[in-house]
Amino acid sequence: MNTIEETFIKTFVMRDRRESWLHRLASPKTRTKQLHRLAHSFDRDLDHRYMYDKEQPPDHVAVKVEQLLTEWKKSNQQHLCHIIAFSSERDGQLMNLEEAETDYSLTFGAVIVVIPDTLAYYHTERSNLSQQPFYILFRP
Repeated sequence: MNTIEETFIKTFVMRDRRESWLHRLASPKTRTKQLHRLAHSFDRDLDHRYMYDKEQPPDHVAVKVEQLLTEWKKSNQQHLCHIIAFSSERDGQLMNLEEAETDYSLTFGAVIVVIPDTLAYYHTERSNLSQQPFYILFRP
């Protein structure tokens, strides 16, 4: 586990589940098993105060996220974000945000961390890129 993942967990995972996530992601023995939760039940571990439907976020959240992404893209020319994914080939990698949002290998459950303490995207396992929940995790 790296500082990006640690910051993300401490920001977006409910307080009573953080220690478990931190411990299990840090261990090579338990990381894969823990990442399996991304496919089906990670939303139960998230702090719902910061979780929004990506397709229909509240207007005030959509505006703030858009502004934040505009600034982030100016300072991050390659638009790189950190991936936490059940897919072992992508887990722990840096990817371009636009590519990550459409990467089929991330349809098995993934978190796309844009700004670890402020903005990420999460989706459960889905059969294609247009099905299943896709969330914005945003903490202003």
